[in-house]
Amino acid sequence: MAQGILAGEIRTAAFRLNRLVENLLDMTRIESGGLKVLKDWCDIRDLINGVTTDLEGELSEHTAIVSVAEDMPLVKLDGPWSSRRFPI
Repeated sequence: MAQGILAGEIRTAAFRLNRLVENLLDMTRIESGGLKVLKDWCDIRDLINGVTTDLEGELSEHTAIVSVAEDMPLVKLDGPWSSRRFPI
């Protein structure tokens, strides 16, 4: 039982580390001009929903409360790229 818990924690830490390294590599690619950011108008609620869905497993033991104003304007960003940039 303890080994299973430890293995799960190691797996979670490995996924988080991998995501962090991918983010750093992408930032380097952007700064060097090797990766283009394609900005478009996005609803921040869609971005938040996508991120929380992607991190469902990691957030399962936590309560995430998000409040976005109803009149929140659209934001210009690269939606797919931005949704991957939240290392938790």
